[in-house]
Amino acid sequence: MSTSLAGRKVLVTGGSGFIGRYVTRELAAAGADVTVVHTPHSDDRIDVPAAVVEAVLGEDDIVYHAVEGVDAVVHLAARSGGIQMQQADHAGLFVDNVRITRQVFDAALRADVGAVYAASSAVVYASAQPRPMTEDAPKIEPGHPGATGYAWSKLTDEAIAQWYSARIGRVVIGRFANVYGPGATFDPERSTVVHSLVKKAVDAAPGGTLRVWGAGDVIRSFIHVRDAARAVVTILERAENGSVYNIDSADPVSIRRLAETIRAIVDPSLDVRFDPSKPAGPPFRVLDTTALRALGFEPGTALTDGLGETVEAYRSLA
Repeated sequence: MSTSLAGRKVLVTGGSGFIGRYVTRELAAAGADVTVVHTPHSDDRIDVPAAVVEAVLGEDDIVYHAVEGVDAVVHLAARSGGIQMQQADHAGLFVDNVRITRQVFDAALRADVGAVYAASSAVVYASAQPRPMTEDAPKIEPGHPGATGYAWSKLTDEAIAQWYSARIGRVVIGRFANVYGPGATFDPERSTVVHSLVKKAVDAAPGGTLRVWGAGDVIRSFIHVRDAARAVVTILERAENGSVYNIDSADPVSIRRLAETIRAIVDPSLDVRFDPSKPAGPPFRVLDTTALRALGFEPGTALTDGLGETVEAYRSLA
């Protein structure tokens, strides 16, 4: 199926966040009339081509009014962050994210919204899988080593979405891999691996030490935020009710290679040091994107180019 977004009213939760800003721009470029839900007093910049509604999702009832007359909801809002943040507040992340998602879907149902996109994550997959994971690959289970409260919140969010898919016209889910690029936080407590390493490298230059958590042997894949945003819009426009899609470049890279690529961009004289005593996450996490490509999506940004943009974005903050 294919649904044009031109002239459609779309509400984006988390629309002023890192991924949300790019999604909002993609929606606006597709001709949608966009409104974003922005959390008051957050650090996110409101620089999007959209109307803005301020609300604390999961707590304020404003969202019930914001969805009135809306054709589609893109639900991106969540508490997340890097390994350090996820390990620090398992229960808080779980409770907050599930509460937010339940409220968003309840509001969409009451307002008779035609379509809802729900954002999930690659963290829902069980880790011991040495090949790219398809959408039906095994998921985390009780007692799964290393599963965070954030991971459980995303798996529960998916369950909520599927339950509501029987009552809302169309519900679709996208599982993000590691999304990176300009506009993300470089805060050491909240940043993910690319942004953490970029900050460390730029701060250590010239000639200093780039310190990397883990032994550098874990395998990941990374998708530029522009490509991730295009994938969201593609899924919203073309996916069938209840369907789930991986969002990734599907290009495996070790953390060692990632760090060395960042070093080459920032300062080849940097000394890269790995710390195996620090957590690094599952040994392999790359997503199979066959289903997404069948919708007509192809990533457009090479990793080296995207890392260069991210380095320049951090340097511009100085």
